[in-house]
Amino acid sequence: MIPRRDTWIEYALVLLPGLGLIVVRVWPWTWPFLVGSALAAALPFFLATLRGLLDRRFATEAFPVVAFFSLLLLRDWNAAAAIVLILGMLRLAEQRMEDRSLAALGESLTDIRSVARPDEIVTLEAGDRVPADGTIVHGTAFVDQALITGEQESVERRTGDPVFAGTSLRAGSIKVRVRAVGGDTLMERMRAVILDAHRWPSAAERVAGHVSAFSYWVLALLAMIVWFFFKDIERLAAVLLVLRPDALEAVVSLTASLAAAAAGRLGAMVRGGDALDRLATANVAVFDKSGPLTFDEIRIGRLEHDREISDAYVWECIAVAESSSRHPVGRALYREAMRHIGRVSEAESLQNYPGRGVVASLGGHEIVVGTAELHRAYGVTFDGAWLVGSTTPIEGRVSDGFLALDGRCVARLRIEEHPRTDVRSALERLRALGVTRDVLFTPDTVRIAAKQAATVGLSDYRPSMTPAEKWKELGRLSQEGRVLLIGDGIQDAVAMNRAHIGVAVVPDGTPVEGVRIALAADELSRLPDLLVLGRVFRGVIRLQSVIWIVTGLFGLILTSFGWLTPVSAAGYAFTTSVVLHAFTFRILPKKKPHGQTAQNKGT
Repeated sequence: MIPRRDTWIEYALVLLPGLGLIVVRVWPWTWPFLVGSALAAALPFFLATLRGLLDRRFATEAFPVVAFFSLLLLRDWNAAAAIVLILGMLRLAEQRMEDRSLAALGESLTDIRSVARPDEIVTLEAGDRVPADGTIVHGTAFVDQALITGEQESVERRTGDPVFAGTSLRAGSIKVRVRAVGGDTLMERMRAVILDAHRWPSAAERVAGHVSAFSYWVLALLAMIVWFFFKDIERLAAVLLVLRPDALEAVVSLTASLAAAAAGRLGAMVRGGDALDRLATANVAVFDKSGPLTFDEIRIGRLEHDREISDAYVWECIAVAESSSRHPVGRALYREAMRHIGRVSEAESLQNYPGRGVVASLGGHEIVVGTAELHRAYGVTFDGAWLVGSTTPIEGRVSDGFLALDGRCVARLRIEEHPRTDVRSALERLRALGVTRDVLFTPDTVRIAAKQAATVGLSDYRPSMTPAEKWKELGRLSQEGRVLLIGDGIQDAVAMNRAHIGVAVVPDGTPVEGVRIALAADELSRLPDLLVLGRVFRGVIRLQSVIWIVTGLFGLILTSFGWLTPVSAAGYAFTTSVVLHAFTFRILPKKKPHGQTAQNKGT
């Protein structure tokens, strides 16, 4: 790729003093060229200082500018040029390291442009890129979701499953109903979270910011003390050059952005370092059955319906009602309906009742799909035969759903549910990482809750939980440790704010307000990886802070006693900054031999 013109200019300004140093070494009489080249290279620093003064703030570039002009007053042209050369190279090196760091995860920042409109049906073939977030309404395809979830292998997506902008079809053909475009897509929301990571700083980031701000005054005070006692311009210039007050704050901000991007590669949206910091310290895991422990393999068994109504119309009513459902049972019903009819009309109105069902209208008819409780709430009359032998979610395995038209029950469906297979493995990894306790919150009875907890490997459970009881129990558990609540972010939205940190599992990418961590990849195995990422993030920031403080103090001591020249002080600052930036690469995920990504576990 050919560099842009402004990039060439930037390189030329940085290298100009170097050329001047070479020329003046051969022809000493060319010192005016050396001075001119140094002044030209110092122009960006001078302009930054001037902008700071106009904005009534102290720019960090003011310190090297003072040192540079001090050396010019001493007529030490070579030192002045060498300093501005080193500082320019430092600025370029920092920019390139930042670009390289973000480029390593740059797919998380991909900008997706789309001409699709909400509710539009788009047809996609193998090799096509999905232009917007949506739901498959027809067909099956293998989709590469690496940009969203970090999955290295294509995953099968069928009717009723969500697809996301930025992913691409490896095989198959599908029709997608567009749900979100532009800034509302999951990719763009991830991008915004990564770019705005600094808005939610962790405690370590806030401390680093305060330390950086305080260092401005320390450096200025020390410079005045050195000048007062020694009246030595070279020593003063060295003091001003050996420490960059903004270096720590800048590198910590970059680390936070990289951590948010790394979380994006794990299929999660993390609101800044504060969320990762909280996740890293969690030691009590609470699973809310309303979301992540909803049984993921759902099969639609026997269908019974009124003989006066055709199979096709029953499935069409179900598809209309469940077309926008986020509940796993609703998605399974929609997928099964589309297998029978292949198309669906638009509902005239739609009302979701989480955990109970949906009420919709089509062609002037009221459609109710859901539990018997929801039907009774809407005044649906049941013929006794429909309730004979009906089941409720006993042991979390089998239940019945009903379909009513205009206040009369006309169909019953057998819904078979099977527990997730990834909860147990995720629990084992969480326990290995120091999570000392795990609890299931469920609205079911004691007997059902006990069997559900045993099925997925949870050691404790709380049955018959209402929202108010969740709030109280989370308060009690918070006295025992830092609570990580895993739910869907909707039915447990209030409880999310009560926990130390909440993780919402949103496999369809629907925005959830107020949630600090949203897991778009429907894999709880990513949760331990996120916890490891949070710990690496904490470790890297602490290490960067220690390195900056220790090297800064050591450099100030060396320059105060005159043991470093201005040029060597600038080189010292260059080396310190490069080391600080090098540690940001510890945030980047490493490749495992089998192709999956894993977070570096060392800090």
